[in-house]
This record gives sequence, structure tokens and C-alpha cells, in this order.
Amino acid sequence: MEYKSKSYDKPNEGVLFSTDEDWNVTHQGKIDFDGENHRIFGLTRKNKEKETILELYVAIGTLKQNKNKSKKDDPDAKGVINKVMFKGAKVISSWKNVSEGGNQYTKLYTREFSDDYQNKQESDDKSKEEPF
Repeated sequence: MEYKSKSYDKPNEGVLFSTDEDWNVTHQGKIDFDGENHRIFGLTRKNKEKETILELYVAIGTLKQNKNKSKKDDPDAKGVINKVMFKGAKVISSWKNVSEGGNQYTKLYTREFSDDYQNKQESDDKSKEEPF
């Protein structure tokens, strides 16, 4: 569901809506971006072509209930967010694995874009098995 509102297009402001879309958090972990670790989540959903995809999100912070709220104007929740600055894009690849302890996990690897990426992706797409 797409929400449009000009009243939230202001610097340092945002909005959260409840959603009725069928998104499921199916994965969580961490990833290193150029020496900085980030907590990530994978949400399984369908794209426009009705294909199952794993959409990746980086955690930017937390909100928790403001237990000290005493006035109407006090915030209902407070928290801390990290200022995340992404510079460009990278290619990400994944491999299913099983740890020595028998736990299944997905190994992630990022690299810079290169001219041979499109050819490599087309050869990788031949596998019909769920990749995550």
C-alpha cells in the first residue's frame, strides 16, 4: 500500500503507518559495509511479477515507550537512531549454508559493480531453487 502525504516531506521528519501488506520478517543478521557493521533484516514478500523476493533493510535505531510521559505534548515514545549514509550501490550475492552446529544460515557477500555483473547474474538465474 502506498501512502502519499506532502505534510511529511519535511527535513528531519517522517511517518510510520500500519500496513496490511503480507510482509514477513524471515531473516536477521549483520553485514559489514566498508568496515562498519550494520544490523540487517530480510523481509519476504512478492514483487510486481508475483515472484518471492527477500528485501533487505538496515536497522537505523529503536523506539520505546516513554514511561515518563506526563503531559499531552510529551512524546509517546523515544529512542535513538544512527545517521546512516550510503555512498553508492554494490552487488550482493548469497549462499545457503549450514553451520557446524547444524544451524541453517545465508552467507552474504558484497562487491563493487563491474561490467561482467549482468552476464554472471543471467547464468546464476538458471537455478529455480529458493535462494534464501
